[in-house]
Amino acid sequence: MSRYLFDWYVHSVEVDRSTQVLEIEVAELESFHTARGRTDLEQIPVNPADPSLGTISVVPSRIGPRLYAKLSDLPDRGSWVPAQAFAVKARAFDERLLATAESLGREGLLLPPSDPEMKRLVDALMGKEPPPEGTSFIDGFVQRIRDGRLDTTPGTQAAVSDHQLHALAPLLVPEWTPEAERLVVGPEYRGGLESQFRGLSVQERETRLRKVEGLPAQGHMPRPLRVEPRLSIEPLAEHYRRCAETYRFLQRACEESLGADALSSVRRALPEGRKDDSLLDELVWMEQLFRGAHAIVREELGVESIPDAALPATFLTRQWLQTWKQDSDIQADIRRVMPLEFDKSRGLTRAMAVMGFLSAPLEARFRQVPQIRVFERGSDPLADVEPTILPAQFNTLCPVADEVYVRTVPDPATFRELCDTHCSREAILQALQV
Repeated sequence: MSRYLFDWYVHSVEVDRSTQVLEIEVAELESFHTARGRTDLEQIPVNPADPSLGTISVVPSRIGPRLYAKLSDLPDRGSWVPAQAFAVKARAFDERLLATAESLGREGLLLPPSDPEMKRLVDALMGKEPPPEGTSFIDGFVQRIRDGRLDTTPGTQAAVSDHQLHALAPLLVPEWTPEAERLVVGPEYRGGLESQFRGLSVQERETRLRKVEGLPAQGHMPRPLRVEPRLSIEPLAEHYRRCAETYRFLQRACEESLGADALSSVRRALPEGRKDDSLLDELVWMEQLFRGAHAIVREELGVESIPDAALPATFLTRQWLQTWKQDSDIQADIRRVMPLEFDKSRGLTRAMAVMGFLSAPLEARFRQVPQIRVFERGSDPLADVEPTILPAQFNTLCPVADEVYVRTVPDPATFRELCDTHCSREAILQALQV
């Protein structure tokens, strides 16, 4: 049984997660904290009739919400770690792993030919001509995965990219995952997950409740017993499991190409030098990070308790969750423009502009309330305690990326300066095409 305990005054409360069903939906499209750090705010008087009261900063209604360059810039809301934290960590690892492979003259072990069926589909979707304006080749992926025409399960000749696509597929069809009976995804949140799929697929391509001591004063009403959903990670369990399988596949591929002995001695290339841990140790660490995330989410959704075999991975993941914002990979600026191809008919370069992260607040609520039992310590459950059931607030993040036609592809520093000046997606795209 998946459950947790906490203290409420002199009582103990047991919540049985195996009886709950959660629903997650976007709570609001813009919240107050998104104004922090913007350079495009407008000043309006607190009271037009009394100028002495001063002004306040507001986000102009004509522009969109602010985009964040780094995950570490985000204000805290709720207690979970967003799925994008794992994605950014994985992308940074993969890029440096590729650099290490290139230095060894073994780039092919990471970039072998894709599964022929997958390659055929990609060629059919992209075609020889660029897609019509306003559309993207990735629209075809989304539609085919959702309607079942594309089975992303990697074949026997699959490459790493095929495993990566398979890991992203649950973001489009969360109702097909093993945890679906415990988690209902609202339509707005579903749209956010699709945005995560689009952004990530493009980039792949290149606290306990406080304990109250003592009894309440006589004649005073005790603080109500409040129970709300508890989630420490954005609950995308099947996505995390498939990411773990991708790193297991990558480890086997490296062993076959480099040899087990070499894999245990090679150090990954970093901007500041070589990593202390061996490439084998790092590949195992990345796999265990995602396996731990998978086990934690399944426990928190009430699917199952953490199996004994998953306890070491769970411990590793929880250690990282405590300080994830201090991770140097999380603090990296993701904004850049990636050229795709030169369009001769337009005389322009078709490129993908990655503009940062969009933060959207979510509300998790009980669609089916879990079984809750309150005990007088050392006695039978109390029957006359009625808990207050509340929703919980969290943040989800979506990488914001758009195809755009440009005369010249700006270098990362120039593009980041442009983003800092214009802030919102609409303003950035307009400035980029000037």
